Amino acid sequence: MSLFLRVCVAVVVCGLSAPLAGAQTGVEAAERWGLLGTWMADCRKQPSLANNRDAYVVRGGRLFLERDLGPQFGRDSTAITLATLGPEGTIELAEYYSDLSPPQMRRTTFVKAGDGRIRVWTNVDLDTGAHSVRNGRLTSSGRPTPWQDRCWLMPQGQS
Repeated sequence: MSLFLRVCVAVVVCGLSAPLAGAQTGVEAAERWGLLGTWMADCRKQPSLANNRDAYVVRGGRLFLERDLGPQFGRDSTAITLATLGPEGTIELAEYYSDLSPPQMRRTTFVKAGDGRIRVWTNVDLDTGAHSVRNGRLTSSGRPTPWQDRCWLMPQGQS
């Protein structure tokens, strides 16, 4: 599927919740929902595949996901092409993973707990329709996705 078609699909799929977001940009939606910042399952531990550090940042007026998957898997940066506020307090992101082979356009939906923690509720490849997360559970194992806390201060040795 061409990049243009993938972006169009992402806009249509994620746009279903656009009326809830009003005329906001993706950055404004992320700010309003409280997504900006650094998130981990355990902020006291080093990043790893099981405890990835996800930082949602704004660069040049655009929203990005900066991931640190630990020394074995490294870091990457992903453009978030669309962020919309969804029903029941969710946020949906359309993410373009240009470093993957082949590149992927994915849609991720997050839920937020009353205490501010966040968790992936769905994650789907928009090209294939394959889910890696469905209803808050990893499709590979059936285990629930971990809750992530905002990491206000990073332990020494982390940036």
